[in-house]
Amino acid sequence: MIMELRKSGLVAVVLCAVSLMVMGVTTSVAGAAAEIQRSLTVPSSALFGVITAGYETQVSPGRSVDIAPQLYLQKVDGQYTAGGVGFGFTYRFYFNGQSIRGWYVGPVASLAYVRASSADASVNGLGGAAGAVLGWKGVWSGFTLDLRIGYGVTYNMLTARSGSFSISQGELGTIPIGDISIGYSW
Repeated sequence: MIMELRKSGLVAVVLCAVSLMVMGVTTSVAGAAAEIQRSLTVPSSALFGVITAGYETQVSPGRSVDIAPQLYLQKVDGQYTAGGVGFGFTYRFYFNGQSIRGWYVGPVASLAYVRASSADASVNGLGGAAGAVLGWKGVWSGFTLDLRIGYGVTYNMLTARSGSFSISQGELGTIPIGDISIGYSW
């Protein structure tokens, strides 16, 4: 288990190091028409009950910040109510060094709080993840397709309560990171 975690952590560190090395690599794109500076996308996680949108904005040529607030709402069997809020962040380094389209790499981080309850018990938790992604973003007349894949490390802390009984459990692990997003860029 510890060797597996060390290998997974090493993969995340290597991906982060590659993304930081890309910071220094810039090439100019001559004759680019209208440069894309912002995007609004909906990730594939929306198909699984997560209400989210990603907003990306260019912070310098070939560099951008993507933020993604998240809201989780579910009712299970008409009894249990589950919900949560979260926030995702990605700093992207585009290989073309100029616009925010094409191939990119970057570190990612996310934080989420979830809660589920019934008449006699409740569970709440806080979780976070950090890692790196490699992605590609295509833009055609504003229509945007964004694909990304990566790997990261996660830590989750859950607390369960029933009456006067309470128990907490923390867990460290690794996770694949990835999604397909569609949206609009301008």
